[in-house]
Amino acid sequence: MNISKYPRPRGDTGTGFRLPADQYERLGADHWISILRTTGASWAILPCQHPRTVPAALLMDLASRDIETVVQVIVNPIEPIETNLLRNLLARYRDCGVHYISFYDRPNCVSQWSLPEWRKPQLLRRFMDLFIPCMEKASELGLYPVFSPLEPGGDYWDTGFLAGALQEIRERGKTPFLDRMAVGIYNYGYNRPLGWGKGGRTRWKDCLPYQTPTGSEDHLGFYLFQWYEEVIR
Repeated sequence: MNISKYPRPRGDTGTGFRLPADQYERLGADHWISILRTTGASWAILPCQHPRTVPAALLMDLASRDIETVVQVIVNPIEPIETNLLRNLLARYRDCGVHYISFYDRPNCVSQWSLPEWRKPQLLRRFMDLFIPCMEKASELGLYPVFSPLEPGGDYWDTGFLAGALQEIRERGKTPFLDRMAVGIYNYGYNRPLGWGKGGRTRWKDCLPYQTPTGSEDHLGFYLFQWYEEVIR
C-alpha cells in the first residue's frame, strides 16, 4: 500500500509526542490537546499497560480535534493476549476513532520478559507467535498494526531482531498483512550529532552488532530510521 493511503490527520504536520500514561485522566483531554496544538503536533502516542486501557473520552476528543493517535498496548512481562479480550479491546479502540495499534514494547530487551521466558530458545520465533495473531486481528478489524518498537542496540541486536521478525512473517505466509503494517521506532538522539549514522549500513559497512570500529558510525542516533528502512526494503 502506498504511504499516502495510510490514515493521516487533517493538516498533518508529521510531528507528535508520546504522552505519559499515568497522567491521562488526571490532566484531561483539554490539557493534552492544548500542548499538542501549541507545539504544532498532529499525532499522539498513547501507551497503556495491559489490561488497563486508554480512556475512551480522551481518544474521541483527540480524534475530533484532528489528532491522529497511536495506542501502544504494553504487556510486561511479555505474554499472550487472550483472543476474545484482544478482539474486544481492538473493537473498542476502533470505535473511538483510533487507526493505529502497536503491540508490546521492546521485545529485544530482557527487562520486558520474565527471565525464564527470555532464557528459552527461539526467542524471536516465540515472540512472533504472540505478535502475528495481534497483527491479523487488528487488520481484520480495519486497524493498522504497528510492529513493536525495539530498543536500539538492545539485549538482542535490534536490526537483527527486525530482519528476523519480517522473515518470520514471510515464511508463515503472512506477507499480505505487511501491506497494512507500520514499524515502531525509538528514534533517540543519544547526544550525538544529528547526522550520526546517516547513510545507513550501505555507508557504514564495517559496523557489526555491538562493535563500531574507530572512524565508523553506527545506527544509534537520529538516522536510525535509515538503517531500519534498509532492513525493511
